[in-house]
Amino acid sequence: MYKQYFKQAWNLMRQNRFYSGVYIIGTGLAISMVMVIAIVYHIRTADIMPEVHRSKYLYIDQVKYERGKGNSNFFGASVPPKNA
Repeated sequence: MYKQYFKQAWNLMRQNRFYSGVYIIGTGLAISMVMVIAIVYHIRTADIMPEVHRSKYLYIDQVKYERGKGNSNFFGASVPPKNA
């Protein structure tokens, strides 16, 4: 039964070469983009060298320094806390 399915699929691919190529390339690109997004997310959040203790980092978004009469404010990028 599977042999018949493969024969039918092969015949359809031979009849419509352009559409078959577009479908195969589109499916491959979609799968590769999902894999790239998953890998980038993993690399940015995992404890990978050189940041082996990334899960223990403390992220600060604002620092205020006061000394004498004047004061200084330092603002950094707002980073939401990671849910552990």
